[in-house]
Amino acid sequence: MAQNKLGLDKKETKSVADKLNLLLANYQIFYINARGFHWNITGDQ
Repeated sequence: MAQNKLGLDKKETKSVADKLNLLLANYQIFYINARGFHWNITGDQ
């Protein structure tokens, strides 16, 4: 079993890193969309 410098299994950490990368990408898209919607809000002010 190959381990990285932290003593964790490389195969398992690759899987977790891939999932976290996807989550981060989704949050980035959400942030950009929310920021764009912020400027399109109209009201009394």
